This record gives sequence, C-alpha cells and structure tokens, in this order.
Amino acid sequence: MKTPCFLFTACIFLALMFTHSCSGAAIKKNYSGTFTDDRDGKSYKTIGIGTQIWMAENLNYETEGSVCYENSDSNCDTYIYMKKTMKAVLMPLIAFAICAQAQTQIFTDSRDGKNYKTVKIGSQIWMVENLNYETEGSVCYENSDSNCDTYGRLYNWETAMKACPYGWHLPSHSEWQALVNFAGGMDAAGGKLKAKSGWDERGGSSGKGTDCFGFSALPGGCGYDGFFDFAGDWGGWWSTREDDSYIAYIRSMYYNDYSAYWDYRDKRGLFSVRCVQD
Repeated sequence: MKTPCFLFTACIFLALMFTHSCSGAAIKKNYSGTFTDDRDGKSYKTIGIGTQIWMAENLNYETEGSVCYENSDSNCDTYIYMKKTMKAVLMPLIAFAICAQAQTQIFTDSRDGKNYKTVKIGSQIWMVENLNYETEGSVCYENSDSNCDTYGRLYNWETAMKACPYGWHLPSHSEWQALVNFAGGMDAAGGKLKAKSGWDERGGSSGKGTDCFGFSALPGGCGYDGFFDFAGDWGGWWSTREDDSYIAYIRSMYYNDYSAYWDYRDKRGLFSVRCVQD
C-alpha cells in the first residue's frame, strides 16, 4: 500500500516557510533549544539550520483532523500526529517563533517634549508607543490621565490625520499592510506585534504576544460619544484609508487572537494612533 507521503512533505514545506528567526539574521551553527507549546504544555527540541529555527520533533498536538498512526498512543509518542489540516499546527509556530528585536531609538516631540521609543521593522521606522499628544479631537480613555500614560490618547480620524509630529505621519493602508506582511501575514502578525504584557487573560487564554520586533502593541480600547470600552482587551489604530466620507479603516488586534485584521469605523470614533516615519 502506498503511504501518504504528501502529508509529511506538506508539513516540511510549511515548517520551512513559517518557523524562522524574526530577525532574519544568521543563527549559530550549533544552536539548540526548547519550545513549550502553551496549549498543552508539551515541550519540543529546536535546532538552528542555516538562518532557520526548526522543531527537532514532529508536532504532537491533539486536535480535530489529527490521529495517531494505527490509532495507537505509543505511535504518537514515537512518530507524532499525521495531519489532515494544517491551521492548528501553524498558528503557534507563526506566533511564537524565536524573536530578535532591533535596537530602539528615542524621538522627542518638540511640540510638548514627550519622548517616544522608535524601532526599525523591515524598511519602516515606527513609534513603539501610541501617540500621546494632547489636541482637540483627542481624549484619554475614560478621561483618566493614567490611561493616557499607559495607552496614549484616543483620536477621531480627522484629528489622527494631522496628529503625528513633523517628520512622521499616520500610516497608510499599504504601510500597515507592509508591517503585517513582514510579521507573518494577517493571521499571525498580532501574536508577534502585541506587547508581552498589558493584555487581559480570560478563561485560561493569554492575550499577550511575543513582541518579536519591539512594536509593543497595547489594547487602548476605543471611545464614542462619551462612552469607552475594550481597554485591556482590544486595540484599534487608525489608517489614512477612507471608505467614504463617514467611514475609515483601522488595524485591529484582540486579546484572544493572533491576527491583526482590518476593520472599519465611524470617523467620529476615538481610536489609537501609531506614527510611522516619513
């Protein structure tokens, strides 16, 4: 009987695509380590091969669409699962790849003297913190200064379009997309861009990310017409992209998801701003 070799081939190909060092830098020839899957606590040996980090064992995560060879647990202990579907395998590998951050710099906003950390991600230079420049059309979450210290200010779209300091600007659709693509695509980028702390944990689900590139996204929530919601759970950041005269697009991340997805909101709503360098 022919064996389903294509399953093994698919696993190797996808692992090659997604289990890499975030920095893209060369890895020491004799690198080895361990990775713990926080879904079930299983640990896997890892090894550096060229510029990539590979698991040195086949995945052994039990989920629908997977079986042990001949339905024997002992075979799972030896050979691990044969997968009919790949999504459950890839999510932790994408979101929790070994990370190496670029060195941060400091930028001072001459308008109010506030300092912001900045970092280069791919070919772009981003502020590592949400903008906290006080101007008409912006507020602190629940009108509390302490929330501004943590999350920055929330801005309506018209204000967000001109809120960044000289030499910086509100990201366009393509600039956000370039960042997300660099961080592994929409389904994985949230896990790599979210901060390592500051996100809620509910029902055993941790909202924190790996902060692979030093972007340190925090869940600043939103506001509308005097009401506020979702701080700690969700973050939304304005882009320059408009849908029409009333609606514009935001990039969103949620505490229990690895993705960084597009959403659209009323321009009068209040959301966070991240500035990117001109």
